[in-house]
Amino acid sequence: LEEAALPAEAASSLLTRLDEVVGRIGESGLSAAAGAMDELAAEAKRAASAAARRAADALDKGNAGKQALQAACQDLWGPDALKSRRPDLEQRLERLLCGSFIPILKGAAFSRRQTGEAADSTQAYGRCLEVLEEVLP
Repeated sequence: LEEAALPAEAASSLLTRLDEVVGRIGESGLSAAAGAMDELAAEAKRAASAAARRAADALDKGNAGKQALQAACQDLWGPDALKSRRPDLEQRLERLLCGSFIPILKGAAFSRRQTGEAADSTQAYGRCLEVLEEVLP
């Protein structure tokens, strides 16, 4: 499903940027890195959301790739997967596609924990758990 909905270069680009942020922690400090990771996490969510919207549009309109998306959704969530309301399906797709960005989400959560920002860390780890619930069998 991920292959059909989220361009590999989108995920790869964000993960490369994560590596760059982590590589600069010594120079920039943990607080700056935490901010950069938060920005990456927000960007990852936007990328997953846009991909989920495109996939839902393809399923609604019968665009190219519709059969592959239908089959992938049904393989993952069962034969009634596409009977969900559009917002529910789009939200599930978004959480699933965010699975590509777990390293970014975990990095943002961990960096906030390390900087002593408990509320932000808890919220970020909660987001990680939502995504993991969707992607794990």
